[in-house]
This record gives sequence, C-alpha cells and structure tokens, in this order.
Amino acid sequence: MSTNHKPEVLDKGMVRRALERYYIRNTFDKNCTKLESGVCLLVEGEEEHLALSLEENYCWKLKKLMGDYHKYRQNDLVVDDEDYLEDLIGIFEEKAIDILEFDCGHFDIADGLHRLCIASKSEVPAYATYREQCKICPACVSIEQRAEVDYKSHLL
Repeated sequence: MSTNHKPEVLDKGMVRRALERYYIRNTFDKNCTKLESGVCLLVEGEEEHLALSLEENYCWKLKKLMGDYHKYRQNDLVVDDEDYLEDLIGIFEEKAIDILEFDCGHFDIADGLHRLCIASKSEVPAYATYREQCKICPACVSIEQRAEVDYKSHLL
C-alpha cells in the first residue's frame, strides 16, 4: 500500500481504541508469541523467563525497527547502511499502518496490527495514517443483514 503522505504519530489512546475496536478478531499470525505460548514477550520482565533469544522474537525485532524509524523521523538516526535506511522507510511509509474508523465505532487496520500492539505495550510510538469512513464496518453490515432476514422470517 502506498500513501500520499507520511504517516504521523498516533496517541496511545487511539492505538488502544483501534486495537480494542478492530472489527476482525484473532488475525495475528504465527509471529505473535502471546497467541503461540500465552505469554507476550513485550510485557515488562517476561523476556527474562523464556528461552527465546532476542533474535528469535519477531516483536522485539519489530520494536527495534519502530524505534529506529522514530529516530529517523526525529532526525536522530545515524545509519551508515543506506539499504537499511531504504528498507526502514519502505516498511513504515510504503506499507504504513492505515487506520480507518467507521461510523459504528469499529476500526479497520491495514498493514500494522503487530506495530500497533507493540506501541500499546511499549514506549515506541506508532506512525500511521488515519481516516474516518461515513459508513458502518462489514461486520456490522452483516449483523444488520442477518437481523433484517430474521425480522422478515418472523413476519411470514
């Protein structure tokens, strides 16, 4: 996904609300240690109790990249490897977290559930684009359609 402008920092309240009100549940993949083992390695102190190294843990790697991108946006990142910088910009700008808020109060999140989750559990900010949609989400549309069918079937 390519965006027309750079993503901006989301405040922690928006991050939490988007995660809580995301209309599609259980969409994290195998890289989520919370779903795999029941323990989130980003929770303070948890990494000391598990055998996984930092290199094996997707969330810790992504958290480091998020920190580097934040430093880049603050003009504080010193990088000798231009390829790394290009990759970093590609991850966070070309595949930016795109948050869409529906009128029903639910959110759609594209390319960034892990990043939002990490931002909600750490000091690292999430950069995203945010838009409001003047319609209800697909899950609520489906509920309305089922309710309409149920109502019509009771009238027969």
